[in-house]
Amino acid sequence: MAREGAKVAVTDLDDAQGKAVVEEIRAQGGEAAFWHLDVASEAEVRKVFGEVESRFGPITALVANAGISGGGNDALDGHGRGLSPARPKAGAPPGRRRPRRA
Repeated sequence: MAREGAKVAVTDLDDAQGKAVVEEIRAQGGEAAFWHLDVASEAEVRKVFGEVESRFGPITALVANAGISGGGNDALDGHGRGLSPARPKAGAPPGRRRPRRA
């Protein structure tokens, strides 16, 4: 996306990894900046989106590549297997996924 002229806002819980991605984009001539972000916090998401828009202007494209686990036993299906969005929680009625946590 940066090669095509997009201004890239990189967000991550891992500051070192996020900053490394920004440096890689910049080394190839792209424009990028890093923000620490925990997507489990709606307030933090709103704050960071505001900062991104202040720096780069309106967000016109978004790649959402974050995952959130319910943690603890909620992340398992009762047989020690991790859940994914494509696999419903054990005991869920057919066609129903487990509810998303806010």
